[in-house]
Amino acid sequence: MKLKLTTEHESFAAERAAFPDERTAFTKEQTALAQERIEWEKTKSHLEKALLAERAAHKVVKVKLSPHLQSNACIITLKANVWNQGISKKRVSSVEKQLPPAAVALSRAGKQRALMLQRKSSLRAEADLYEPVCALLSSLITKTQGSVIDTHDTAYLKSLKPDITVCAPMITRVHGAYAQIIMELKSRGVALDASCCGQLLNYMYAQAKMQPFRTRFTGLLSNIDENVSIVMEQKSNGSTHAWSYARVRFDRAVEFLVALMFDDSETPLHPHFSSGLGKIQQHLGMSTNNVVASFRLRKPPQTDGSWYWTDVGLEAGKKQEILVKRSTVRTKPTPLSDEIGTLKAIAAMPGDRCPYLPTLLFATHDGKEYGILPVGRPLDPVTLNQTPEHTRQILRDVLAGMDWLHERGWLHRDIRWDNIVLDSEGRAMLVDLGGATMLNEVCGEYMGGDDYHAMVLLVNTLLFPCSQRGFNSGNIGFSTLGERKRLCELWQWLTATPDLGPYVVAAQNGDRKKLDDLPYFVGALDASPLCCDELGVFDAPGVICDSVDGPDAGGETSDDDDELCCEA
Repeated sequence: MKLKLTTEHESFAAERAAFPDERTAFTKEQTALAQERIEWEKTKSHLEKALLAERAAHKVVKVKLSPHLQSNACIITLKANVWNQGISKKRVSSVEKQLPPAAVALSRAGKQRALMLQRKSSLRAEADLYEPVCALLSSLITKTQGSVIDTHDTAYLKSLKPDITVCAPMITRVHGAYAQIIMELKSRGVALDASCCGQLLNYMYAQAKMQPFRTRFTGLLSNIDENVSIVMEQKSNGSTHAWSYARVRFDRAVEFLVALMFDDSETPLHPHFSSGLGKIQQHLGMSTNNVVASFRLRKPPQTDGSWYWTDVGLEAGKKQEILVKRSTVRTKPTPLSDEIGTLKAIAAMPGDRCPYLPTLLFATHDGKEYGILPVGRPLDPVTLNQTPEHTRQILRDVLAGMDWLHERGWLHRDIRWDNIVLDSEGRAMLVDLGGATMLNEVCGEYMGGDDYHAMVLLVNTLLFPCSQRGFNSGNIGFSTLGERKRLCELWQWLTATPDLGPYVVAAQNGDRKKLDDLPYFVGALDASPLCCDELGVFDAPGVICDSVDGPDAGGETSDDDDELCCEA
């Protein structure tokens, strides 16, 4: 038996030795198959997770954005393409210019500090540069000129995060409307190529969208050893042209940047709010005629008698946040004069104040500025379908505010989502009373329709968030212009629909009781999306999302174009 086992063992060993290559190949194939199985399982798991995420997303997203509601939309593209496509389309110069001498020279001490930072060999990684560069610029730019802020982790240009921002001095926190100069840092040794230039130019495009009245923007791209300044000019029609300057030393680039603080063409918005208000807490909105911001006051400031204060006053003993609206035009009377007059009339009405309308706190006698309580935040009608119960409450609040005005003989005449804000408790408030008029007065310029019809449009906008661009409500009164025809076509379509038709008829007949059912009609928002427009993209210049390498309020509305909501 022992001899037999030994013989079989030797035979088996001989077989193994006889086919070494085949056995090795077989083992390798087994290993490859096992690895392939592992990769297959990983792919399967990834796809299952993606499918679950997609299903979850479809449960949340009820209405897709139409092009007019895409202020936060981004073009997904390579950063280098922003620069290269700009060159190919003649929006960016392909030829570098020589950096001109700074209009204001740095002091000897300032140059020395810049050179010392440049010579510090320990500062190599991008993250190591934020603090010392901010400190250097803060020592060279006075507080009355601007504020230097580390913004590498602050998404203030929509979803974009420039590394360092020099802001106008009148605001306490960074905001795109007040950003004067932006700077993008790279680690030492990183080439300042088209990708880096495209990233900075992309920031400047976003900056220009938030400062439509500014004509010139400058940004600095730096890895300390090499420094590139990019300049972009913006025309009144919104078109831009950019170019870059040849690479220079760090101290020379800093000198050129600091001198820009004295350049009026590089100055961002300066709304000239009354100095007694202090610094802006938050920029809330801007149009061609006015700017809106919030301030914090403990008590009424000392004034020269140019302010009119109501009996409301400020709550004693603590700082209170107030909303202030300031006219940016020099015409007399100012665009705010009618609104201030309406707010004064509301404040003088007997009885309790209406919680769904703003309360006038003060106004200047020249009609250029007024303050109200409380500070509201804007609404995005696209997101309201995610909270139908809250949306119904918002519509009920708007109806209550409208009724309060009607009972006292006033029409709002401009009820739309742009003019509805939420207070700190999420309750709705009707604002922008500049178009309001008394019922016994002859209405002048068309301001958006009667209040009952406007309520129907609010709900229609929620269901069909698709509008026509360039719709100016001021043209409705002219029968020969397209706005009147389009509005008539919209009402004809709404009247013919089985859902909204009864409410249109109720609005025409003055049936206020029927409109009480409108908020409950919003239950339809729980259903599948009614608008299936795909996401659009910005026209050039585009804005792209930041990658990890370069990390990416109140609403801002314009008085120029109103939105006509219609079927998707």
